[in-house]
Amino acid sequence: MLTYSIVPKERDAILSRLLCEAVEALDSDTIRARASLFRAVALVQQPPASTSGRRGLAPWQARSTIALIDKDLAGRADITRLAANVRLSLSHFHRAFKLFFGRPPRQFIIQRRIQRALELMRSTDLRLSDIAQACGFSDQAHFSRTFRKLMGYTPGMWRRCQPMKVQIDTEFVQPSRDTHGQRS
Repeated sequence: MLTYSIVPKERDAILSRLLCEAVEALDSDTIRARASLFRAVALVQQPPASTSGRRGLAPWQARSTIALIDKDLAGRADITRLAANVRLSLSHFHRAFKLFFGRPPRQFIIQRRIQRALELMRSTDLRLSDIAQACGFSDQAHFSRTFRKLMGYTPGMWRRCQPMKVQIDTEFVQPSRDTHGQRS
């Protein structure tokens, strides 16, 4: 989950969760541990949010912007449309967006696309070229370059390192009838 810092308490909770995920995954899934640590580092490097003299997007504008980005993630990222959606000029939107989220709109959109690609690679068997298209990348090469830049691995390497999903066919499993640990 990509986050933005509004309140230090939220930031600390997110950081704590990311570090716990990294520790849990350290022995069994080093790629997931590394990804959690990268996100934690990025969060720590963001300037802390302060309320004094700081202007950015209003919470409703941030929610509306994220919803529009996620809705059209496979499409072309049109910053002008995002700005118009929250009734701001393009230049004001860029500045307010960066103040609120800690990164420019294009970088945020790319990170959301990579996040969606991770979800698709975890939950489906789609080809990487199909995932690239579904996440708004021009082609698989563009997807691979961007993914490697942010994650440190190519999408294919990342996917191969994920644990296999094993489904048990319950039709052939016979439950034990003895409650004392002996099979009947």
